[in-house]
Amino acid sequence: MNFKLLPAIDLIEGRATRLLKGDFDKKTQYDFSLKKLAEIFSEFGDIIHIVDLDGAKNGFGANKKAIQEIVKHSKIPTELGGGIRSLDDIQKALDMGISRVILGSIVIKEPNFLEKSLNKFTNEQIVLSMDIKDDQIAINAWENESGINYMDFLKNLKHQLDIEITDIQKDGMLQGASNDLYRKIKKNFPKRKIIASGGVSGIKDIKSLAGIADGVIFGKAFYEGKISPQELLCLKKG
Repeated sequence: MNFKLLPAIDLIEGRATRLLKGDFDKKTQYDFSLKKLAEIFSEFGDIIHIVDLDGAKNGFGANKKAIQEIVKHSKIPTELGGGIRSLDDIQKALDMGISRVILGSIVIKEPNFLEKSLNKFTNEQIVLSMDIKDDQIAINAWENESGINYMDFLKNLKHQLDIEITDIQKDGMLQGASNDLYRKIKKNFPKRKIIASGGVSGIKDIKSLAGIADGVIFGKAFYEGKISPQELLCLKKG
């Protein structure tokens, strides 16, 4: 199956955590061990999507030990976002065993950073994150609006990279994914590889996205038992 499954582990203080619409004051932490999550996700996932939420606020490496634990027990590639603000941060993440690094706010705040990154690292080692609120790209752990329209950003983007797109209003709500948003992007940029993120409430949402996007990131629906490993394994096997 070409459609990629990216189970997510968002980290606060070394624990798997989900936020509601990116609000740090509305968090739910789960008792899953990181070792167990890495093992389960390796059974059906294509890439484990790791976000260091403490790092997003305070700088790279806030959850280094937890990240290393996930990488150690994962049998599939891993990707990491949160607090990546320099070429050195990218290198440190790769040195930890991370397969590819997610760039978000830094690309908006420093327009030349993406070009510098791709001069040093390969396209396969870099993935973009684009978080959308009211048609604008949000930055700084979703706390600020950039003033940049997401369609304008995509028009001006020269490089062919995977782009992970989150509708902030949907994230953590378990109310369904923003299929219309992904359809619009695919219609205007058919060659772009987009990974849908936010709002997945069950296996039906994932199946619906398989006909629109190139992959899906999901977390809360799994942690709260809305999606089972068996359903995901069946989907993976086709």
